[in-house]
Amino acid sequence: MQAHYWGGGWILRILGCMRLSSIVIRAATLAAALVLSVGPALAQSATLSPFLLVSTPSLGSGNSGQLVAVADVSPESAWAVGNQQSGSEPLMEAWSNGAWHQVSVPLPISQQTTAELSDVTAVSPSSAWAVGYFDNQSGSAQPLVEKWNGQHWRAVTTPSTSVSSTNTLSAISADTPSDVWAVGSYQSQAGVTQTLVEHWQGSGWTIVTSPNPDPNNTAVLTSVAALSPTDVWAAGYWMDSTTGNDEPLVEQWNGSVWNIIQFPVPDLGGDTYITAIAVASANDIWAVGDSGSGIGPSSATGSFIGQWNGTQWTLDPTPVDGSEQVSQLNGVAVVSATLAVAVGALGNQPLIEMWNGSRWVLGAAPSAGDAGQYVFLGAAASSAQDIWIVGNATNAQGNTEPVAAHSGLLPKPAASSTSRPQKQPSAGAGSTIGSVGIVVLLVLLGALYLGYKYYLKSKAGKDDDSFGGGSGGGSDLGPGGYGELPAWKTTGRPPPGSAVPRRDTRPRG
Repeated sequence: MQAHYWGGGWILRILGCMRLSSIVIRAATLAAALVLSVGPALAQSATLSPFLLVSTPSLGSGNSGQLVAVADVSPESAWAVGNQQSGSEPLMEAWSNGAWHQVSVPLPISQQTTAELSDVTAVSPSSAWAVGYFDNQSGSAQPLVEKWNGQHWRAVTTPSTSVSSTNTLSAISADTPSDVWAVGSYQSQAGVTQTLVEHWQGSGWTIVTSPNPDPNNTAVLTSVAALSPTDVWAAGYWMDSTTGNDEPLVEQWNGSVWNIIQFPVPDLGGDTYITAIAVASANDIWAVGDSGSGIGPSSATGSFIGQWNGTQWTLDPTPVDGSEQVSQLNGVAVVSATLAVAVGALGNQPLIEMWNGSRWVLGAAPSAGDAGQYVFLGAAASSAQDIWIVGNATNAQGNTEPVAAHSGLLPKPAASSTSRPQKQPSAGAGSTIGSVGIVVLLVLLGALYLGYKYYLKSKAGKDDDSFGGGSGGGSDLGPGGYGELPAWKTTGRPPPGSAVPRRDTRPRG
């Protein structure tokens, strides 16, 4: 009797002599269907890992604080800023050696004063900036700018329109160490709040003229994103006297002058504010914000997302229905044309929305245990495997605590660190791909085994049609991706008296 062995010649002989070769075809079709149905989910899960909470330093008993912005340099280096002592002191934290560490913030004056940090940006591990405001000796809010040189932070002198009126900086962005932009607002001699833009060109800060839609009404810049020396974007809101509402404000720097760029007003009713802006490229820019029925960003009732395509701004559909669910978006980070993350709150719980290249979908927020109100206020990313989001959560004692969450891979904490190691997902994209490969291999081996059985039967003069007939079935796993439904769902407005703490970009004074 002729021996049959597992080799390429044997397989070709089987395939050539089988009359019911549909067995192999059917098996191959099944394997292909498996790969195609799982493929999209694999592609998206490999793009973005789940967000996991990372421990932050305790502020001490009875102390409330929050992180409102974060700058991401690399998996080994990041900065986060905010406020503590119920908003009267600045808060700064550094990510290094696998843990967050609180950092002292030097102030321009020696006496104790109220101060806050509202934003931070980093070009490299040795070049970073943070901005906010501090109250001077006369009690007027003045711009606060902090510079990191790789060794320590120091307060940098910045110009002010007046030492006796309010001047605050809300946001900062840098495309190089010598090209840094900061924006905010100031109070004019007529008592009207107007846009404030300042520029660092390597040796000092200067005030750059910025347009106001109406010199007789409020205009505030809350966010800025620098793409190049000739392409910088700033956003915020202004008071439209014809409607009586605050409306989105977007301005662009073209290398020589700032110009107002038209932005569509979301049909959510009431006041509308842009809270954050981020750039992927000159033709791909995102802006997020919210609308409300009252005065000030803290009255948010619905959120929106806008995109610049190189020619105009348009509003993108979001997975949250602004007319039915109380929501806000406070921060946005862009990784690429196919990945962006926007964060905020849905009711009194955190909200994460993710752009997958074709639409925005809901993402699952990490659980904060028994936290009451829980909101994300800022986001930043250095890559698809290194994304930080920050905010605050209310603990059982009623105090607000800073929170930070990360998506991607983090270095292990140093041996001397007292913080807990970051728990990583039990099964990542690599292990998932390996599992799928094993399944496909088993399917193909099964097909070859069935073909071999038929070959033996045909050699014996038997004709077994038990494998014939029928039609192959398919598997529809749906769109897959980041999760169409979050682990929580909140509808309607929060109960009275439970307004969500958030990044307040209203001018002081």
